[in-house]
Amino acid sequence: MAIEHIVIPAAGRGLRMMPVSRAVPKELLPLADRPLIHYLAVEACLAGARELLFVVRKGATALQRYFEHDARLLADLRAAGRGGAADDLEWLHARGVRVRAVPQEHPRGLGDAILCARAAVGKTHFGVMLPDVWVHPPETGMPALAACFQRDAESSVLLDRVPAGEVQKYGIAATRRRPGGGLWLRGVVEKPGPATAPSRLALVGRYLLPPEIFPLLERAAPQHGGEIQLTDALAALLEEQPVQGLRCRGKVHDCGHPAGYMRAFTVATRLRLQSRPAD
Repeated sequence: MAIEHIVIPAAGRGLRMMPVSRAVPKELLPLADRPLIHYLAVEACLAGARELLFVVRKGATALQRYFEHDARLLADLRAAGRGGAADDLEWLHARGVRVRAVPQEHPRGLGDAILCARAAVGKTHFGVMLPDVWVHPPETGMPALAACFQRDAESSVLLDRVPAGEVQKYGIAATRRRPGGGLWLRGVVEKPGPATAPSRLALVGRYLLPPEIFPLLERAAPQHGGEIQLTDALAALLEEQPVQGLRCRGKVHDCGHPAGYMRAFTVATRLRLQSRPAD
């Protein structure tokens, strides 16, 4: 069972990255010589995705343009001695992954963004990748959830242990041991205080969800600012079916705020310099 569709919610205004995100979508900010969205696309391809569904503000086209095949540009890059950059762009195109924009009329939270992709996803399991989270190595992110689904045919979420003083920034999972190893979710709480958090295991932006999540999102009560929270629908889903919690074996970088982005940029630059010589 392959995961064909991966939803990437990208309709937010990037308030934590203002003012730069007013001019450049935060998903296109660079990590070394690639935009953040390139890293996510590679991770999605490694998970076996055949279609990336970008949930975007109406009229936004920058993300789709990045993935457009441009034979002239590739030829110009190679003629200029920038074969490495051409290879990076060609890698994505050569895999035949489709890119589709799904409009979100108003930013009403992560849950609503996912709900916007309902018709495109259909009645199959699908992935969700938050675009301001970089997981390295990429195999430890969505591909690990896809492998879990291939093995057990169960929904799953990626978890990472965060400092006690940061639990209020995340959805936090309550878990129990799964027979044979691993974890099952017992519950999820959105941005709890340190005194009430059930654990320090945070949901860090990688989900593999069943189509049954959509009616639960429809019924979820709007929270602060009218936002529909995915964690509310996940909590309801746990009453209907099991959901695995997979501990991330890599490094999770939150690129959605300036300090986290700068740390990720430094790490990505070092890795890129180590991986190949400059063109």
